[in-house]
Amino acid sequence: MLLRPGMKLKRWILGALVALALLAGAGARPARACGGGYFTGTDLLIGVGALGAAYGDIAFTIGDTVLAAQGRRPPAAYGVLEALVAAPQAGLFAYWAYNTSRAQGGDATSPVVLTLWTAALTAHGIYTIARANPETKVVDEPPRHASVDWRVAPAMVSAGPSSTAPGAVLFGRF
Repeated sequence: MLLRPGMKLKRWILGALVALALLAGAGARPARACGGGYFTGTDLLIGVGALGAAYGDIAFTIGDTVLAAQGRRPPAAYGVLEALVAAPQAGLFAYWAYNTSRAQGGDATSPVVLTLWTAALTAHGIYTIARANPETKVVDEPPRHASVDWRVAPAMVSAGPSSTAPGAVLFGRF
């Protein structure tokens, strides 16, 4: 079993993401390019987004595997987040695979594998949403009255900063 009985899935996924971030940063070296190594904020934003999406895909794959091994169903929110993270990637990777295969002599193996992986995550997210057990909560609502429903209760009414007086409070549906 990958998880200890008391360990929460969210903490495990967060720990896996931190470990992956540390592993990815362990081999990082400063760039030495003829352009001086400068990059724009947009490059940084795209890089961070791509890295986050990759870590998300890995975390969802690990989480899906762990939940399947334990025989548990993830909640609907998990499926929504999984589909929201993986679906745009599946579209982008499919576009990349199409453009690569159109190019003469282009090898589209990597984009096709990434497309299939993210499409499988998207399909699992949709399946999770469809199979989620909605918790049906019975709410006891008071009967609806067409007329006004007032109640009166005794209370202490403030008559200024130094004194209070006995009084009444009117409450209910107006």
